[in-house]
Amino acid sequence: MPTNELNTQALRDLIPQLEWLPSPNPNLCRILSLMRNTDSDIRQIEELLQADPGLSSQVLRFANSSFYGVRGGIHDIKKAILVLGTREIQNICLTVALLQQFRNKKTAPSFSNKSFWHHSILTAMLSAELARRYAPTIPREEMYILGLLHDIGRLAMAVYLPDLFEKTLSKPHAGIYEAEKAVGVTHCQVGHILAKKWGMPEVFAAVILLHHEPQNATTHILETGLVAMAEHLSNSDTATNGPRPTQLSAVIPSSCKDVAALLHISEENYIELLNTLPDINEKAQDMLKQFI
Repeated sequence: MPTNELNTQALRDLIPQLEWLPSPNPNLCRILSLMRNTDSDIRQIEELLQADPGLSSQVLRFANSSFYGVRGGIHDIKKAILVLGTREIQNICLTVALLQQFRNKKTAPSFSNKSFWHHSILTAMLSAELARRYAPTIPREEMYILGLLHDIGRLAMAVYLPDLFEKTLSKPHAGIYEAEKAVGVTHCQVGHILAKKWGMPEVFAAVILLHHEPQNATTHILETGLVAMAEHLSNSDTATNGPRPTQLSAVIPSSCKDVAALLHISEENYIELLNTLPDINEKAQDMLKQFI
C-alpha cells in the first residue's frame, strides 16, 4: 500500500479538525467551477474577469510576462483569451486566485514564500516542457498547472499547521518528504485533502497525492510521473546555475523509471533537459516577479 494513503494515525487525528483548511475564496471558487465545466466558454471567462478589475489586471500582467512571449503585448482580456486560449487563461486565473488565497498569511518561521513559489513555478514550467516533448496528448497548459499545484499541501501546512511544519524540519532525515513520513503527515496528504475540499478535478488530487511515489499511481499515471520527474529536475543544482552534466549517469530517479520507459525518455534525453535548466530557470525567475 502506498505510504501516501490517508491511513496514518497522525493524519486520522487531524481529519476531524478540517476547519483549519480554508474554503476557496470567491474568485478561486468560480474558477474551479469553470475548470470542472468542460463546456465553459470565452463569454463566461470574460464575465468573471470583468466583474473583478483586480483579478483582470493581474491576469494581464501574467499574460505579458516573458514566459508567453507575445509580440506587441496584450492590453485587454478579450485579446488575452483569443491569443492564449481559454484553457491557458483559466490556468492564469487559477494561479492568480491561488496567490490571493494565501497572500499576507502568516507562515511557519522556517517557510520561505519566495523559495516555495520559485520551486512551484520551475516545476510547472518543466512539467509543461516534458509534456511538449514526450506526451503531446496531454495539454501543456494542464501539465503547467499540475506542476504549479503539486506542493500546495506544503504551503497549507506552513500557514495552517506551522508547529507540524517546523516539527518535520527537526527530523534527522535526508529529505523533507521522508521527515514528514516520520512525523506521520505529509504535504502530499494535506494537499490531497485540500484538493478534494476545494472540488479540484480528480487529476489534480491524484497528482498531488502521489507525486513523490509515482510508481504507485494507478490513475493519471503519466501526469503523476511527469510532475515527479519535473520536480526532480527542479531540485537539481543545475537549475540554479550549478555545474552542467557532461557525461551520462543514472540520473532518472528510480521512482520515475516506469513513466520514462512508457514515454521513451532516455538518460540522454534527461541529460539534455538538465542542460536546458538554467534557461528555463531564468524564465521562472521572471514569472516569479509576477508573484512576489
